[in-house]
Amino acid sequence: MLKSVVGYGMRSYEKAVLKATWNDDSTSSEEHVEALIEYSNRPVKHDIALSIQSRINLKSPWKVVLKSITLIHRLLRDADESFTKDVLHANMILAVEDYLDQSTPVAAGESEFIVHYAYYVSHKLHTYNELGYWIERKFRDCSSPIEWVSSLPMQELERVFPLVMSSFDRLTSCHPSDQFDGVHPIEQKSHLLLFKDALRFYSFLTISIFQMIDQVNSFDTTTCEWMITQIAHFTKLNAKYKSWASKLCKLEIVDQSFLPNFETIPSGTIANLQTLLVGRSRNASKNKARSRSRTPKGNKPKSPSKASHTSTVEENGISEGKAGSDLDLCFPVPTSNSTDIDFLGISNLSIGAKRGKSEDFDFNGTNYE
Repeated sequence: MLKSVVGYGMRSYEKAVLKATWNDDSTSSEEHVEALIEYSNRPVKHDIALSIQSRINLKSPWKVVLKSITLIHRLLRDADESFTKDVLHANMILAVEDYLDQSTPVAAGESEFIVHYAYYVSHKLHTYNELGYWIERKFRDCSSPIEWVSSLPMQELERVFPLVMSSFDRLTSCHPSDQFDGVHPIEQKSHLLLFKDALRFYSFLTISIFQMIDQVNSFDTTTCEWMITQIAHFTKLNAKYKSWASKLCKLEIVDQSFLPNFETIPSGTIANLQTLLVGRSRNASKNKARSRSRTPKGNKPKSPSKASHTSTVEENGISEGKAGSDLDLCFPVPTSNSTDIDFLGISNLSIGAKRGKSEDFDFNGTNYE
């Protein structure tokens, strides 16, 4: 009743925002969220982003602020892309780094989560602004994630991979605020959205690594060094992700069956790949130095023969032979044409879960796919 009175005279989307971010213990009603998604698809201009922004300020109760950020996160995933652009233009909509609700101990704990969560969603927007598209939507809308990632040229992978890693790192810094009676239902809903983002990020990163392994023979020194750095970051992030996801399971926010295979790329493969890349990088540098020292000024350097190249590679214990055979150090890598996706240890790449279809990804009676 009070919601109806307060919302009197408001536009329909303003009422939906108000009700979805009401200061109570219930999570945002799916009815109101769906209404906002539907409204965002209309051709008429709307101010949904500004309406949500009006609910976020340093003096707002934590329940209102957290519901508002979660609503933004959900609409970035499922609303029309015009909403994303409106959020980008909404000045300081997620500027809550100084937010602190000290009304109760629970509020103080939730405030810390809110700061990290808003920082992550802000970085999501930055990534979108850099790429011009949502990775998550690409995975959702394409017929085959493997084919989509495989279609990306190496130059694009070098641009996208670090951005996704950075977003993923910030995501796994959003630790549950486990206090007294467990995680509050409002925060649990935020973690479900975070978990779904994490599954797609992880799928993208692992598929990308396989794609890069498939092209490793064509890498120059710079690309090898770049990949060495990225693989090292991925290894650390994989451990961080495993710890973060395991905690969600322990707190019964996520069911164990939806966790990905954290050994999608076995640790032995990672170690062998790093050895291979270091070897190739060193050999490329040596060959370049030798070429400079042996080539008279004014003459073009001759291309090294296959035999000399092979012998140089073998100095590092890596036998090259035909293209791709040095990948035997890792294990057979399927080509981009492979229709069998089980090599990733993920039977449903659309969400990155071990088993179950995307429509089974439903923790609280609400399917977000």
